[in-house]
Amino acid sequence: MAITKIISSGTLGAESAALDVAIRFNIAYGGYTNQGSLIAGDRPPGRYTLDEKPFVNPALLLKANRDRADGVLVFSNGPMPHRLRPILPNRDTQAPPWLHIDFAVVKPHPAAFRIGTWVSTNALTSLFITGPDIQEDKGIYQHVHDALTSFFMLGQASPMPHAGQTLH
Repeated sequence: MAITKIISSGTLGAESAALDVAIRFNIAYGGYTNQGSLIAGDRPPGRYTLDEKPFVNPALLLKANRDRADGVLVFSNGPMPHRLRPILPNRDTQAPPWLHIDFAVVKPHPAAFRIGTWVSTNALTSLFITGPDIQEDKGIYQHVHDALTSFFMLGQASPMPHAGQTLH
């Protein structure tokens, strides 16, 4: 199984890194975002095409995106941000499988293998990817971008030429 869709709100940080990797690897993406949050200034105009809705509670936005995916991938650099806890399953909810990657414990490239095993084990095709925004963690964008780039490159052919082949 391969990931065919990334779900994210495009918030600057972990979520915008996920969308940028989806665009780079030509993977379908989508998700809900708060109305007016895609205003130019922080990113090129029209960079992301997402469903804008007026969510009054940030937890409702997270849950709406969670419910659009087969699995939830949460990134952090240390403990998971408290605001993300409502999307995790509890006794009263039926939530998709989730994985937390803590970059304080595992570096981005080895994290790609953990993600790959989890995706394969759960036969996932769409992921809601979230984590801190850049105000919570200034380095999260690069960590998430590196981990997801490595993950999506795992299934690709080696760029090294074989005997009798020229690399262009």
